[in-house]
Amino acid sequence: MKNSEQLVNRFINLFFLIGYLTIFIGFFYNEDSLGGAKGDYLYHLNISNNFSLNFLETWKGYGHGETGLQTRNSPIFWIIISILNKFLSHDFIRILNTSVSLLICIFFFKCLCLKFKKIDKRILAIISCSLIFLSPTVRSLSIWPYSLIWGFFLFILSIYNFLLFKETQLIKKKVFNSFYCIFFLALSSYIYPSFAVFSIYFLIYFFKFFKFSKSFIITIFINLILAIPAIYFIIFKGFYFFGAQGITISKTASFNLSNKFIIISSLILYFLIPVLDLKETYKKLKNKINFKNSFLLIIITFIIISFFDYPFITNGGFGGGFFHKFSNIILGNNLILYLSFYIFLNIYISVFKNNLNNHLIYLTLILFNLQFTIYNKYYDPLLLILIFLIFDFNLVKHIFKNKPQIIKFVTILIIYLFMGLFKNKIYEYI
Repeated sequence: MKNSEQLVNRFINLFFLIGYLTIFIGFFYNEDSLGGAKGDYLYHLNISNNFSLNFLETWKGYGHGETGLQTRNSPIFWIIISILNKFLSHDFIRILNTSVSLLICIFFFKCLCLKFKKIDKRILAIISCSLIFLSPTVRSLSIWPYSLIWGFFLFILSIYNFLLFKETQLIKKKVFNSFYCIFFLALSSYIYPSFAVFSIYFLIYFFKFFKFSKSFIITIFINLILAIPAIYFIIFKGFYFFGAQGITISKTASFNLSNKFIIISSLILYFLIPVLDLKETYKKLKNKINFKNSFLLIIITFIIISFFDYPFITNGGFGGGFFHKFSNIILGNNLILYLSFYIFLNIYISVFKNNLNNHLIYLTLILFNLQFTIYNKYYDPLLLILIFLIFDFNLVKHIFKNKPQIIKFVTILIIYLFMGLFKNKIYEYI
């Protein structure tokens, strides 16, 4: 039995090592499967250097386009980089930054082990390594430092403590786990403010358990204390979180919920493709969808698309996700995008459980992107992580039940990565 466990652990460690080595290979070749990671890093590196030269002036001008410091990111990460740069070279900082991919993978694996105790750990290792090390966002931002990736790592730590909270039966441990969940979420939000919206989900979940007990009041108080600096920053400097960097956008355009619902829903569908078992999905659709539901979803779709006005740029400058780009490239309009939104709604009410948990997560994902532009990198691999760990969704039936499903999952993620690596060539061809 002991030898068997050792073999399993060796397999897992080998898989993690191979995955991490691919990041180093990407580092050697300056990989940028996102297409804009290098440019974003160099742009923000200049801001980081300004913090080193004149901290107060850079702080005052941070976020203002007219000062050359325009950005929608929190300054915390770039202040940390400016401090590290006093002692370390940029290249060495970039090498250290690659470790974030391994850290994310390890804690995602630990989360999977907590949630899926009956699943072979080797399968969970394959899932975690494939999902993380084949992610264009994780790979690019591990090679070209950016605040989103470290915010995402801290968010994974928050989810890990949330799963520990659900796992333990001891009240004292639940209190500590709820605190650590909120604490790491707060740290994540300081690095990348969009993660703050998940506090809505966590606090509602904790309230359902603690009610108005002393433990919940303490949790709320800690959450508010941790939020004070962030609230101050958003009130006095947060205007640029909601716009679009480099262009002038009205508040009406920026907060157009139709754009967000359609594009973000299409992104969820895009990341569901590797996970869903087609036979199981068809069976659920057949059982749940009827004339009444179909008619209602058609009406909802038509109402929402009537307000849709998200622009398409050939080189992908505004993002918009796969279905938005594919639809405009192939048909010159948004028809495929609208169809993907309708398909997602059908899958959502058929495959996902109809409960408060799923509805809260879905709405949180809409709120996660308050700014005008919607890029794939904001939701990769966040959506897959949430599908595996937070959504009420029967993954055992869809992906863990047989080897072909695992192979399909890995294969599609490889295809996604190659699409990212060669998308610039595709744009040039178009």
